[in-house]
Amino acid sequence: HILAVLMCSIMLDPSNHLLLVVVAQIAGLLSSETAIFQLPAVLATMTVIEWKRGTATPTATATPTTIRRGTFQSFLSTMVELVPRYFIMIALGLSYLIGRKYFDTLSIPDGLIRNAENPFYSLTGQTRVLTYALLLAIHFGKAILIDPIGFSHEYGFECIRNVVEPTDIRLLAPFAVYVVVGLVTLLCNRKGLEPTLAWAVALAWMLTLFPVSGFIKVGTSIADRIVVASTFAFAIFVGRFLSYFLLDFGNILVGEGREHRRPRRLFILVPKVLAVL
Repeated sequence: HILAVLMCSIMLDPSNHLLLVVVAQIAGLLSSETAIFQLPAVLATMTVIEWKRGTATPTATATPTTIRRGTFQSFLSTMVELVPRYFIMIALGLSYLIGRKYFDTLSIPDGLIRNAENPFYSLTGQTRVLTYALLLAIHFGKAILIDPIGFSHEYGFECIRNVVEPTDIRLLAPFAVYVVVGLVTLLCNRKGLEPTLAWAVALAWMLTLFPVSGFIKVGTSIADRIVVASTFAFAIFVGRFLSYFLLDFGNILVGEGREHRRPRRLFILVPKVLAVL
């Protein structure tokens, strides 16, 4: 899973040679089957990176309307420029799925799924919907370092009990997730295109939790390794926040003078190290 994320991180940079991107994608798909669920996040992140590189600084005479129109048009132009990469990366992803289907390895036979590994795959109706809503909320929390059940490579039978009734107090967890996501989405939408795209990138990486959503049949119900990809965006955005916060805090403490370059470098280095960790 970690190797798949590493390969996907190579694919994010549009300045990388297309051959390197192809090799990285093939290596990622062969290292972990969850790499296919990272492809939408890779495409979204790659597009925003390229758009940010080419976005010009607005002129003093530009109005808010012309800025918004120009910014949106530049984003569309960026997408058009990346069409060849879109085509190749999506084609490789489809080839992977078609190959899995051809060799009959796309789906797990029911007989190979044991209750000790995934006791929820056979649930139906309301119980299935509510239980998987809780599972998604737990994985979402793990992705942002809020872990309500503790670390484990894989959880066994009865570690998480079924959610049978809508009055179960544990459903406050998915409700809180939906509220936070909805509020942040509205806030970013009011702030403009750039915050909205940044939030879309973050949500795209959270969509890598799709295997434990209950829509497809998997042999794992809940496991820390599933959240490896979703923590990728969290680490980057928190590192970005810390870099702004510590840099501003460092400017207040040590000033902007030439003689203070070394202390300021420390305030820049610390959040970068934290982001890598």
